[in-house]
Amino acid sequence: MISLKKMESQDIEKVLQLKIKAEQTQYVGPITTMLSTLEPSEESHLLVQGDEIVGFFLIDQLYSHRYDFSGPGEIGLLGYFVDASPQGQGFGKAGVKALKAYLQIQYPQASAVVVTVNCKNLGAIKTYLPGGFKDTGQLYTVTGQARSIS
Repeated sequence: MISLKKMESQDIEKVLQLKIKAEQTQYVGPITTMLSTLEPSEESHLLVQGDEIVGFFLIDQLYSHRYDFSGPGEIGLLGYFVDASPQGQGFGKAGVKALKAYLQIQYPQASAVVVTVNCKNLGAIKTYLPGGFKDTGQLYTVTGQARSIS
């Protein structure tokens, strides 16, 4: 069973061993980059299976201040991924399904959670939608097309 938890200092060594598949690099950066460029409003969280860290994500508490498509009080889900080794075992979907209850405890002030997904990243879309996220149909363009899902 997947559980979610805030990353702690003792987790860093294991977290740095997490890898993404080569084809996913266009959607999510390396863990070292994510950790080294953290904003003060961003917090690191983990997907845990038993005693093993199998995934990672960030929550940006000031997401609604950075992006005009995000409403007041909404937080942002960033960099969500499952380590390359256990992919395909349902950990990503299980983690997304656990997000709502987990984030309500961690961020009770949040009115909603928003994630942007590259339109070409069908695997992510197929992970977020069954987990309770809704496709807003709104496009947000930076270097490609990303769809807002909240």
